[in-house]
Amino acid sequence: MTVSNIQPTPVSKYTLSTAVFATRNNVEPETVIKRRSKFGSFYGVTPVQQANGRLLWPDEVPLKGDL
Repeated sequence: MTVSNIQPTPVSKYTLSTAVFATRNNVEPETVIKRRSKFGSFYGVTPVQQANGRLLWPDEVPLKGDL
């Protein structure tokens, strides 16, 4: 009998809405949306766009030097 080498699916780190991500970064959601629209990311943090158009952000805070 052989054991297959199945790896568990990692839990997605992209779980935060734009509003929650903005709150954790001490900015308004509009600031996050505007920066993402203009530069493609919020100071290096890039969201994942869902099929319905909503953005999911990782539970990360940009480096203080980036802000």
